[in-house]
Amino acid sequence: MQTLLRKWWVLILQGILLIVLGIFFFNHPMEVLAAVSFWVALFMAGSGVLGILAWFSSDKDERETGILVWSVLTAIVGVLMMAQLGIAAKTITVILGLWVIVTGIWLLRVGWGLRQQTAIGYLIALIGLLAAIAGVAILFDLHKGAIWISSLLGLEAILVGIALIALGFFKKNVKGKIVSAAETIRNR
Repeated sequence: MQTLLRKWWVLILQGILLIVLGIFFFNHPMEVLAAVSFWVALFMAGSGVLGILAWFSSDKDERETGILVWSVLTAIVGVLMMAQLGIAAKTITVILGLWVIVTGIWLLRVGWGLRQQTAIGYLIALIGLLAAIAGVAILFDLHKGAIWISSLLGLEAILVGIALIALGFFKKNVKGKIVSAAETIRNR
């Protein structure tokens, strides 16, 4: 318990760093998308290589050709994405745009179905409609889509940073109360 409470200031520093990072995300959306693209590409290449290694390290009777083919393709796509980060960024933006459209349509459908039972159904349907429109906008303007991705990441970093700062001050306050209560108990 002592160790948990002693380092309250670390949470505050982490929160401040996340807020600074979030501001960076807002101010440099294309660089953020390039970094995300690089990490996705690196993950894919690494995943493909690990799949290939796993295939070769398996017993011959356990090897499936489909897994090897999938692993090789994954590794190749990852390497190609690293070589062409601009295309990778556009691809990620398109995938996100399609995901937002599908999610929006699903929310619209669910919300519309719930409108008879609760007024929140209308809100869910409206959010779904707005999401679908945002997804279409992302697909038609990939630059704005990249800004949208970066803005979401920036907003998340800032909100988590604020939460960590609040938690740090809360822990500091709790630590003081626990130490005071412990002293009171010891002095009895």
